[in-house]
Parts: sequence; C-alpha cells; structure tokens
Amino acid sequence: MKKIILFSIMLLLGLCPGLKAQRDTDSQAMERAEREYNTLSNRGWEAYHGDLRQMLEYGWKLHFELDEKGEHVYVRTYGGGRNQDKEAAISEAIEKAREFVSNPMVLYFQTWNANKRMKGDISTEDSHLIRDVISDIHDKIYENVSALEVEPQVVITRPGRRNTHEATVRIYYNQLELREFVRNLIVDELLTKTSWSREEAIARLTYDH
Repeated sequence: MKKIILFSIMLLLGLCPGLKAQRDTDSQAMERAEREYNTLSNRGWEAYHGDLRQMLEYGWKLHFELDEKGEHVYVRTYGGGRNQDKEAAISEAIEKAREFVSNPMVLYFQTWNANKRMKGDISTEDSHLIRDVISDIHDKIYENVSALEVEPQVVITRPGRRNTHEATVRIYYNQLELREFVRNLIVDELLTKTSWSREEAIARLTYDH
C-alpha cells in the first residue's frame, strides 16, 4: 500500500519523467493518427484488414514509443506498390520497404565509427578499416536485412488508375535487434581481416551517446 501511495505522489510531482514522456508520445500518436486518418480516408485509402483509424493509431504509437533511455524503440520504413492485382501491389510495397531499411543501418555504423574516431575512442587506422569493411559489405547487409521477414504493421490500399490497385505499407523494426543483426554481419567480416576478438570488434562498433 505504501508503495502505491509513494508512486502516486511521484506521478503528481512529476518525478516519473519516463512515464510522463510516454504519455506525451501516446498523445502525439493519437493526434497524428487522427490527422492522417482524415487525409487518407478523403483520398480513398482503406485499411487492407480491419479499421483504418485503429491501424494508424497503432502505427504511430510504435513510431513514438520510447525505451527507458528515451530513445525510439522502432525504426520505420515505407514501401509502395501498384498492380492490377491487389495482393501483388501489397507484396511489391512490402519488398520495397524491406529493401530500404538497410540504408539507415549502414548510416548508423558509419556515423558512429566517425564519431568514435573524432572522440579519440579508436585509432584513425582502425576507424578507416571499419569504414572500408562496412562499405565493402553494403550489398551483403542489404541482402540479409531485406530477407528478414518482418511483417508490415500498416497496410493501406486504394483503387488506382487503369484498373489498378495502389498499396502502401509501413514496417516497424525493433532498432536494437536490427542494429545487433547488422553489427554481427560487420563483426564477422572484421574477424576475417583483423586479429581482433569478437568482443574487441563489438566494442569498436558500439557507440555510447
């Protein structure tokens, strides 16, 4: 009982910033979903399954969800498709969304690598090696990330011109899981080019904000 009372007091005094931040982001998500629902529904877009408003609300909540450090939990990608067959249009949109997500992952590690070098956390020689390895396996990262069968959380369609169907999807990937997946691909390549242990390679590819 004392714990419940103490927790309630903390809430009233604003001493739980993480919870307050999450409430704020939930409110943001609802507002964005409402605005987008009005726009999309007026343009003929419909949810592929279920209710359009609810689907958008769920997607925006994922977009704004924060972890205990205040960082976004998910990274979002888009894809669009057009085909005379609705299912084919959706499949095209999903494929494009899955292909796109490798780009921000490569950017993450290249940026972190440059920042670690500028801070003096790793040597210039090691930084250049990591930079070159990431560039060399960009296609490998692209292929492996694209093959991850993460299903879209938002799928909307509408009739297109000339008896076609238009489809748009959004896929939300867990950022930490995706970063670890890509980091392991980079680490595997680094281990073939250096005498580093796996732990040493991971440490060089980890950026502390």
